[in-house]
Amino acid sequence: MRVEGAVTSLTCRGQDDQFFIGTNKCQMYRSAYATFKEELVAVCHTEAVNDIVFPEGHSDLFVTCSTNDIRVWYTPERLERLRVTVPNVTCHAVEVTRDGMVIISAWNDGKIRAFVPATGEPMYEINNAHNLGVTAIAATRDCKQIISGGGDGQVRIWNIGEKTQKLREVLKEHRGAVSCIKINKNDKEGVTASLDGTCVIWDLVRYVRKQMILDNTLFKCVCYHPGEYQIITSGTDRKIVYWEVLDGSAIREVQGSLSSSINGMDITSDGASFVTDSMLWALSARAGFTSSAAALAVVWKAGANPGMWDRHNGLRNHGNTCFMNAVVQCLSNTAPLAEFLALGRYRARGARAEVTHRLAALVRALWTRDYTPQLSAEFKNIVSEHSAQFRGNAQHDALEFLLWLLDRMHEDLGGGGGQALSLDANLLWGHTERCETFDNPPLCQENFKVQLLEVWGFQNAQVP
Repeated sequence: MRVEGAVTSLTCRGQDDQFFIGTNKCQMYRSAYATFKEELVAVCHTEAVNDIVFPEGHSDLFVTCSTNDIRVWYTPERLERLRVTVPNVTCHAVEVTRDGMVIISAWNDGKIRAFVPATGEPMYEINNAHNLGVTAIAATRDCKQIISGGGDGQVRIWNIGEKTQKLREVLKEHRGAVSCIKINKNDKEGVTASLDGTCVIWDLVRYVRKQMILDNTLFKCVCYHPGEYQIITSGTDRKIVYWEVLDGSAIREVQGSLSSSINGMDITSDGASFVTDSMLWALSARAGFTSSAAALAVVWKAGANPGMWDRHNGLRNHGNTCFMNAVVQCLSNTAPLAEFLALGRYRARGARAEVTHRLAALVRALWTRDYTPQLSAEFKNIVSEHSAQFRGNAQHDALEFLLWLLDRMHEDLGGGGGQALSLDANLLWGHTERCETFDNPPLCQENFKVQLLEVWGFQNAQVP
């Protein structure tokens, strides 16, 4: 039996006649004892994924690129269909021409490489395309031109023939690496984003700048609104900004992430929603877009209120657990805490952090639309194990549960051995102390009072 990479793990499948093999090349194989022949069942890149693209009009295939290789994936079976390996170099960007006949790619050795999608065979190479590596790439809809961006800040346009690839034009406006290139539907206009804090809208007929957008950020991604009268940008300032193509003026902005830069973006064909990634966690397979290695995709409504995240999930009641569900929903909609939990940023202390682990799994499922009643049932069970007060199916006070849960999380995460946040037995007064684990000062210098605010709602009420 021969597998790719060094074997790092072996395990049997219960009482079955099969066993599984894992390797340091992120490959997992299955084999039967009788045949002792390997079957590849799971695979992924071994380094960060730098770009992802779906061929136009197809959702069952997509292409990814990373260090040393390009891979074609088949979504119905979730399997790798093709791998193109180029040793000792990194692929920064990848594109599939509109006719589906060519995969073009941008590499850090300054070359543009083209491959046959069906077989992975090389078609052509453009040597010395950019001095400091090729960092972005796009193809026109007629498949006759390639536009590339480099680490030198230059944008270059290439005429692609059956047997020749010739440099047509060099556009020099950026002072930093080009991070993203998009072309409009008629191939007459394009936009490039750069790490120098500029986005340039180009006239691709006369090869001149039409508009320049400057902002206090390193632009990582840009895309056209389907109407093509606006562009949407984002980058290291974590903001998503709409810009007018005509005059380059900012129309509106949304806080896209609370802690990390946004590196990828795409928008639906009707413009109703767009999706961003922010290098945070694994993408939900239902979202359908991403362009970074570890990304939690967040889908935004792009209508009247672009700041609303498209996340509508209720929680199943398990007995009288309205109090518990209300608290979980409140915590899930507190953005900093939701990111902290769903993206696994907490530093838990082993098995004693079961409550926090279960809460994090539940919040993560709400945001990725993977919630099932089993998750909330497991959370309720683990709460019951750690607190006799909340056992059974009786109703409880939501505030009491909230205070208990926050105290428990603080203890799970090593907050001063559970002493940095202290509440009295009646849950009326509390105080904070120095967190010994992270050496943080007390949040409050004096005792604080726990205040209950009840809000009542009335349906069809007459207000004089």
